[in-house]
Amino acid sequence: MAKAVPRFKNVSPLGALDVPALGRVITAGEEFDVREELVPMFAAQVDNFQAVNASAEDAVEEALKPYEPADSDASTDDDEESEPAAPAVPGPAGSGEEEVTA
Repeated sequence: MAKAVPRFKNVSPLGALDVPALGRVITAGEEFDVREELVPMFAAQVDNFQAVNASAEDAVEEALKPYEPADSDASTDDDEESEPAAPAVPGPAGSGEEEVTA
């Protein structure tokens, strides 16, 4: 059985939305199909687009998961944290100061 095409609905409080990725305007309340590669973009905008079918709902669930780094076992050197260097700021014109460090 073929996988269903993800389908979303425009629920934006702004009404009709011009969606360049689809090349058209999506009217308020309109349901529309989304190509697989565009699903994460719509899934992440829950205030504007609502998943209509299971395929889209799965994508929304995936998009809303907290970010987890791919290599979570990698050790970090928390002991060697250093303060960022203060930016060099040029002195006032004619003051003879080359640089002032904040």
